[in-house]
Amino acid sequence: MGARARTAGVVALTLVLTGFSGCAWRTHSPIVLPPAIAEPAALPGGHDACPLCGEPAEEAQIARRILAVVIDNHPLSRPQAGLTRACLVFEFPVEGGMTRFLAMYLCREAPVLLPIRSLRPYFLDWAAE
Repeated sequence: MGARARTAGVVALTLVLTGFSGCAWRTHSPIVLPPAIAEPAALPGGHDACPLCGEPAEEAQIARRILAVVIDNHPLSRPQAGLTRACLVFEFPVEGGMTRFLAMYLCREAPVLLPIRSLRPYFLDWAAE
């Protein structure tokens, strides 16, 4: 048997054996999720808790829609206005190694929001979480 035939046989045997290694039976353990909280806990004094930041908030504030705003994080665009008033702030990478903030407002209000940037489609997925 020639060297080429022997090498081809070893390669074929290796491919067959590695192909069968992916067919092993796996046992999956069930995923146990924590129980969902039905309603936010009421705070003393008759106030409810904001679902985003947990601070006391009026019922009318909690019933509003969440406002999500993309704010620039480039060094030349600083200082940002209104970012400290957000209930939640996420920092996300964008093109060019830069980042943007996704600020979410519900029970707090910011009179000025600057610098606002355009929305990327993947920000909607992150905001929905």
